[in-house]
Amino acid sequence: SIAHFTGLIVDSLNSTWTTLNFLIHTFAQTTSSSSSSNTMPIGTTLSFIPKTYTIATDGKIKSAHVVSYDKRTHPTKHYLYKLKVEREVISDAMMINHQNTKRSCTTYHYRTYNEFYEFFERLNKQFPLIGLELKFSRQTEDKMVAQRRVSDINDFLENLFRLTLEVVDSDLVITFFHMIQQDQQVNDSKEKPSDEFSSRLSYDASPNNQPKIRVQLKYDSGKLFVMVRYANSLPLINGSDPNPYCKCYLFPDECKSTKRKGKTIMNSRNPIFNDTFTYEMDLSEIQKCVLRVSVWNNALTVGNHVLGEVDIVLSQIDWSKENAKDYTFFSIDP
Repeated sequence: SIAHFTGLIVDSLNSTWTTLNFLIHTFAQTTSSSSSSNTMPIGTTLSFIPKTYTIATDGKIKSAHVVSYDKRTHPTKHYLYKLKVEREVISDAMMINHQNTKRSCTTYHYRTYNEFYEFFERLNKQFPLIGLELKFSRQTEDKMVAQRRVSDINDFLENLFRLTLEVVDSDLVITFFHMIQQDQQVNDSKEKPSDEFSSRLSYDASPNNQPKIRVQLKYDSGKLFVMVRYANSLPLINGSDPNPYCKCYLFPDECKSTKRKGKTIMNSRNPIFNDTFTYEMDLSEIQKCVLRVSVWNNALTVGNHVLGEVDIVLSQIDWSKENAKDYTFFSIDP
């Protein structure tokens, strides 16, 4: 029987199927091993930011810290931590002209504590020797917890920006501080009129009384001068005259570094501003922009609200002369 059993083993080893099965198994192991040794590096994306961003796309982050927090109740109660981020960016015009001049800008971002912790964990996986710390607990967030976490997050960020450029300038860090839709929505909501406020606006909608603003433009010696002279027929608010002031932006401008704000004129539907805003930029760069001029109501107790705005396409301006024009607001809803 021993001889018979030995014969079966020999026959099995000589079998074509056994040899083929061995080859398949060996190939599978080799493929698996090769796949493991060539795995993608630890990702630079996050669950809430599915793309990777770099210094080339977003600029260099100089510093970041939490300045406040807001409670949210949808879909469940949680807190958003408001980040003030200082960064250096190079404009397209500067790159075209091969200039090394950089400009600083400030952006505001909103992250939950869980998003901070995901970022912290990803950093430690990608850079295991950096020694950063961020406490994690599953306790329900309330005001006291949120206040304590502001301190914890700021300690974490302060230590982060003391690390080497390999870490600070990494794609993972740049990606975390990218302007996402949540940031834009929260930032925009702080400057948009609420439905309740819009319903309190009242004005004469006849053609001769449409709200208008007088804007004068001039380009001279490498500078754009925006002179906001006056506005007419601004809407009443709860039957009272508004306290208007004007603001200017040059778009596109993710950092809002081109924001300019004028003085408040108290209790007037026909304010005379005579505000002058200056932008030191190449004409070729200015012609790529849209100038937004808006008028806001300064309401100390309920927040500021837009009364009207106008967009001026600067590529359509004849810069060989001064341009003064009355523009009709396009965004006031009765």
